[in-house]
This record gives sequence, structure tokens and C-alpha cells, in this order.
Amino acid sequence: MKRKDVMAIGIKNFLDNIEKRLRANKGTFKFRYLYKSLQLQKFIDKNNNQSIIRTVDSSSKKKGTVYSLDYAYCVSQNIATHYEKNSQKIDRERSYLTGEWISRLVTIKDNKDDIFEADVILIGTINFLLEDKTYVICENGEKYLLLKDNILNIEKGLKIGKQIEFTPLEIDGVKYCSHAKIL
Repeated sequence: MKRKDVMAIGIKNFLDNIEKRLRANKGTFKFRYLYKSLQLQKFIDKNNNQSIIRTVDSSSKKKGTVYSLDYAYCVSQNIATHYEKNSQKIDRERSYLTGEWISRLVTIKDNKDDIFEADVILIGTINFLLEDKTYVICENGEKYLLLKDNILNIEKGLKIGKQIEFTPLEIDGVKYCSHAKIL
């Protein structure tokens, strides 16, 4: 499996988790994720042109940056973007004449329901380092392949012996580190 395929699966899982959270909160496409703006930047194009996640408002540092899912993505995934005028009923037609943009947003806090966390979080140690990939060994002796594109805080730098926290992901018999954080 190629590196871009692993990244695509990681991004798909990430977006699925955001969608579930937004749908569970009575339909909106905007959200604020407190204290996770650095992790979210990995999924946002600097020009907001080709991103599924877009920055709506980054001016309020106390309250956190507001993000939204791209309109085309919302339409393809049937995520609500409009209410019928003067009501809380979802406008399925997304019409400017009969509807208005949903202004409501969901605030996601850093807790046990964190969308970056999965059922299993492992901690391993870097034991082999190459230019674009690294191998991590856990305490139980299992080896996982860590691709640099899957590291949320790559700016901390990789060194043999550093610990990594990650979500395990197995694709075609190969064990990967997904959503990895350098500790």
C-alpha cells in the first residue's frame, strides 16, 4: 500500500468522525475545536482552495478558530448547510430564496470524546529512521510503520529513542501508525 493511500484512509476516518459529531448536534457544518488548531492545519490548504475543511474565522483567539466543511463536500455527504427561513427546519433544497445559511456551530472540547482519539492509543519508541518513514516498536514487541505525513507535530523532530503516541491501523497486513504525536 502506498503512502498516499494510508493518508487517504486517515483523512477519511478523521472526516467521518467530524461528520458524526456535526450530525449528532442537529445539523450544522461549522465547528470550533478548542486547543487543536495545530492538528487541524494539516488538513487545511493555506489558500482554502482545495480543502474539505476551511477556516471561517481565526480572529477570536480566546474562543478558538471556527472551521467549516466545504459546501461541495456537504452537498455530496448530505450534511445540512441551510435552514428554512425563520425556522430551525433543515432546507434540503439549499435555496437562497427559501433558505438561509446555518450560523450555528458545534464546539468540540478536548475530552474523552476527542475526535483525534480512537478506541486504542499505543505508545511506542522509534527504533529505525529513514528519510520518509520510520519504524516504531511497542512494549509488546509489535512493529509499526510511521510515515512522516501521519505525524501531527512533526516540528518536534524525529530521533531514535523518542516516544510516539499513535492510533494503530492495519492495511493489507501492514501495521501503520495513524494520527501520531511525538511525546
